[in-house]
Amino acid sequence: MLDSIFRYQDTTVRELHRGEELFAQGEPASAIYEVKRGSVRLLRQTIDGRTVVVYTAKAGEMLAEAALFAERYHCSAVAAVASTVRGYSKVAVLAALRRDPEKMESFLAGFARQIHALRFQLEMRNTRSAQARLLLYLELRADPTNKRIELEGPLQDIASEVGLTREALYRAVTALVAKGVLRRGRGLLQLR
Repeated sequence: MLDSIFRYQDTTVRELHRGEELFAQGEPASAIYEVKRGSVRLLRQTIDGRTVVVYTAKAGEMLAEAALFAERYHCSAVAAVASTVRGYSKVAVLAALRRDPEKMESFLAGFARQIHALRFQLEMRNTRSAQARLLLYLELRADPTNKRIELEGPLQDIASEVGLTREALYRAVTALVAKGVLRRGRGLLQLR
C-alpha cells in the first residue's frame, strides 16, 4: 500500500528471520513499515510482565503507523515467520502527505480499513464461545473467493490473535471440522 503512495526515497528493506525483532518497545520511533512478505507481530509488555499480541500485520499491511506522531514505539515488532519489510522514514512520509492531498486521502483510506478490521477484532474478542470467536477470525482473514486461509506458521499461532489458549483453539478447530463448518488441510483452513 505504501509503495503505491510513496516512492522508494528514504526507505530501507529488511529481511527478518522468524522471531527476529524489527524494533523494541520504547525505542525512538523513526519509521513506519509495510510488510512485503511474511507477517510481523506487534507485541506489548504489560505491567505484570506478560507479552500480549496487539496485532499481526500480514503482507501488504502497514505497522507502526502511530510512530508518525510518537517519539517512541509503543510496542515491539517481531517477525512471526521469515519476513521482508520496507521501512519509510516518518519525516519523509509526513512531508509527502503535507504536499499531496491525494496521497493523504489514499493513506487515510488505509487507516479506515484498519479501523474496520480492529473493530471486527474487538467484536471477536468479546465473543465468548471459542468456536464463534474462531469463525469470526477466519471470516476476517479468509480469501473472499475461496474462503481459504493459508497458514504461514503453526496453527497454534492463531491462538494469541483470537485470545484463546492453544488447547482451546485446537478444541474449537476439531469441533468445527466435526460439524463440517471447517476443513483443515496441510497449511490451510477453509470455511465451508
